[in-house]
Amino acid sequence: MAQRGSMACFEELVRRYQVPLMGFLTRRFCANPHDAEDVIQEVFFKAYRHLHRYSQRWKFKTWIFTLAHRESISHGRKGRKTAAMPQDLPGRVPPPDTMLSRKEASEQLWAQVRTALSDKQFTVVWLCYAEGLSLTEIAVITGGTTISVAVMLHRCRGRLQTLADLSDESLARRVRERPPAL
Repeated sequence: MAQRGSMACFEELVRRYQVPLMGFLTRRFCANPHDAEDVIQEVFFKAYRHLHRYSQRWKFKTWIFTLAHRESISHGRKGRKTAAMPQDLPGRVPPPDTMLSRKEASEQLWAQVRTALSDKQFTVVWLCYAEGLSLTEIAVITGGTTISVAVMLHRCRGRLQTLADLSDESLARRVRERPPAL
């Protein structure tokens, strides 16, 4: 419906994808939320202008993350790229008494992952494990092939296994054991 010009439908798409894009961009490209918000605003502006180009053979999530990935690279080339600041993983909210310690552990873990991997490797790991995208979707977003994404994930898992102090066992286990979907 958004492709037919329904502003309400497009607003729903913005509501649905704004938070996941913010998480992706703040962990990958932007040190502060203001830069991420600028990129997200540009992504949704371009998405609205080019909605007629969206093909339903892909998930909308794949298309919007591809736009965000490309826009963040463009943003970085303009000299505004800064180091990513890790934040808590999206998902279920823990009980109040453990929220702070889990958040700190998660931040430490993503900081370790961020420093252990290259930008492209981190993007692939984030899209797979934090966003739950398939290998095919990640390949579309990053401009690679499904095979290259699978190989990169395999190598990243091997590298991450060598990190001595992975403090969040649930994520460490998921990274080691979860075979990515095709």
